[in-house]
Amino acid sequence: MIELSNKNKIIAGENIIDTFQAWFDERINSLIRVSEFVESSNLLSDSNKTNEFLKIFAKNSKEFDVVQLQAKSGDIWVDGKMLPSYDRQAIRADLIWYA
Repeated sequence: MIELSNKNKIIAGENIIDTFQAWFDERINSLIRVSEFVESSNLLSDSNKTNEFLKIFAKNSKEFDVVQLQAKSGDIWVDGKMLPSYDRQAIRADLIWYA
């Protein structure tokens, strides 16, 4: 009986890991597709295009709670809104950053 219970726990744990891995892979693949699109479309060269794209992406990407982008120039957008340079440090401290 105990051996059967332990096997069930192991199977349940493996199912949880498999489900999480599928969820995680889906988000990673979404980020890869978007980053390739942004890179090939040269969106970052125009603030208005970047702004519009990020607003649309944030609205239509239900798998993400927030969309953040930092360009090589140091400009930071959150959900399609560029953070003002004078307020970046204060707002940046409140953002959740993932590596």
